[in-house]
Amino acid sequence: MNIPQSSEELNWHYASQFDVPGVRIRREWKLRLLIYRFTDLDLMKCKGKVSDELYACAIEIVDDLDTLEIEKTFTEFNDKLIAKVDMSISNSFISEISKIYAEIDGKLTAEAVKNKARDDDFTREAQKIFSMVNNITTKVNNIEEACRNEFSRLMKARNYTFDEMCYSVAVNIRSLGGNIKIPTVKNFYNGVSGSKVSTVNQINAWVASFNNNNVE
Repeated sequence: MNIPQSSEELNWHYASQFDVPGVRIRREWKLRLLIYRFTDLDLMKCKGKVSDELYACAIEIVDDLDTLEIEKTFTEFNDKLIAKVDMSISNSFISEISKIYAEIDGKLTAEAVKNKARDDDFTREAQKIFSMVNNITTKVNNIEEACRNEFSRLMKARNYTFDEMCYSVAVNIRSLGGNIKIPTVKNFYNGVSGSKVSTVNQINAWVASFNNNNVE
């Protein structure tokens, strides 16, 4: 083995050994690993430095903002904002409630008008019915009174018993074209309720016949 005598020979010697394929590959991987580690360390350092600077700036900004004057300004702004929002919500709520109330009030008013009209119609019809009932009641009362008066007058004038007078009334009504029984005459005279319209009309015709003829 030849020993290099000068620096040129020494350099050439090492260079020729690095030209060996296996040695050259190992050298390239070592260089790449060193470059990667160097780059990675630099990036981490840069990132750490930037992060520290940003954090310091953020702390400085917070410290600058954390004053009584700025806190007061933020508080006043927050209070005004809340009051404005509350007022807006309140106005909107009142407006909607007013619309709903107006709509309901309108419907209720219209319905009340309809109900009043129906009530007025019902009242008028009821008054008509009551008037008719009162007229009929008055007429029946008048007929009953006239029947008793005429019945008592004839019974006294003819010296009849009550049964004989009832029989006479039934016979007279039949002679006028009616058809009435003796018990019916008795019930009518005694004011027993439930007399039919036909009975009232026949009794009334009998009373009228005596008034017209003026017969005892």
